[in-house]
Amino acid sequence: MLALFASCSTMSGEGDGQSNNSNPSTSNNETSSTPGLGNPHSSEDPILTPNEVIVECERHIRAWQVRNSNRRNDPTGSGIKVLEEATQVFVGKYIAALSDVAISGQDRPRGIASTALGFSKDPTVLPILLNNLSDSSDLVVANTLFGLAMYGDPNIPLAGLEAAILRPNASLGLLRNAAFALVRLAQVRQQAIPPKPVSKDWGRLLAHLLSRPEPEIRAQGATGLGYLHAESAVPRLANMLAGDPESRVRFAAAFALGEIGSKAAAPDLLGALSDPDSMTAGAARGALTKIVGKDFGPNPEAWKGQF
Repeated sequence: MLALFASCSTMSGEGDGQSNNSNPSTSNNETSSTPGLGNPHSSEDPILTPNEVIVECERHIRAWQVRNSNRRNDPTGSGIKVLEEATQVFVGKYIAALSDVAISGQDRPRGIASTALGFSKDPTVLPILLNNLSDSSDLVVANTLFGLAMYGDPNIPLAGLEAAILRPNASLGLLRNAAFALVRLAQVRQQAIPPKPVSKDWGRLLAHLLSRPEPEIRAQGATGLGYLHAESAVPRLANMLAGDPESRVRFAAAFALGEIGSKAAAPDLLGALSDPDSMTAGAARGALTKIVGKDFGPNPEAWKGQF
């Protein structure tokens, strides 16, 4: 499965679809170090002050970001899962203090608290996060989007995500986190049992991302359309695969076309077998294999009889 892209680096958000070098945003400090993640505090540990809790939360989140940006070294996702569980335990211990900060703290700690609360998956924090989506601070909204993505509830309403994506003069960090949240929640809805219906508005917002100048956001939009099996997006995705100058975007388009599974994309996928980027060529081959049900290898000629 294609690893999700994010723009989480505490409001610096360096998105990179192909290398998964993008992460959601939690503060405005781009120079903070990312110490290794230790064990969550036990009941014997001293109770931390709110400021110390925020520092620890940022440390947990940054450890998640580092791991997420190196998904190729964690193909099963086991390392990510361990970090998420550790963060959930830590946040659960201090959920009351974090909720207070998320409601009434200064922008930076409020943003970090909003991200951290999403890791808790505790239903009591969802109203706080949904309320913070309409905050006047881009910093708080960006981090809340990250938190909602990690919360991962398929019933999260689209309206708040839409308002963030279409927010006038939104910061790049906010837009990256909005894209990350939209894609992750679309995926969660599809994976729910039974799957949650996805309205055309989800596809419309994801298609809106395809017009952004930032390649990592275009890549996230393409990925999300694949998760939604948005057949109406096939022509646009095919054009991206054939002509986008960024390999990460072409890679995401190939992945999405394979998820959608439309034979209408076959000519462009066949052309992409010769893409100069080996990962894009491999994604095109994988997409064709999904569509046909059999792998005919890297030679385009071997596939032509199948269409």
